[in-house]
Amino acid sequence: MATIREDGSVAYTLECAKYLMRSKEFRKNCVLVNDDAARFVAEGRSLFAKHVVAVGPNVKVGLDVPLLDKEGRLLAVGRAMLPRRHMSSFKSGVAVRVREGAGHAYKCSAT
Repeated sequence: MATIREDGSVAYTLECAKYLMRSKEFRKNCVLVNDDAARFVAEGRSLFAKHVVAVGPNVKVGLDVPLLDKEGRLLAVGRAMLPRRHMSSFKSGVAVRVREGAGHAYKCSAT
């Protein structure tokens, strides 16, 4: 489900992210992707800053984050490469380096 890294951070799998997405609180750790990039992110490609729609308040550089489309479907999980405040304001650069793409979007309902 997840791996604890040496620095204490958690690297979770898609399955773990799907489970955690059931919590509304966990959505504060997510990054929303625009429609143009959603398919590519789901295929495992990195998310560039210009394709970021919104960033949860708990997102920090180096932490793992789930990437969602506008409907809340899980596209991928990856590591945040930019600070939260810069993700949606920069027009270039990798915002999230994707580690695992879903291949297609999964619908995750919050409870």
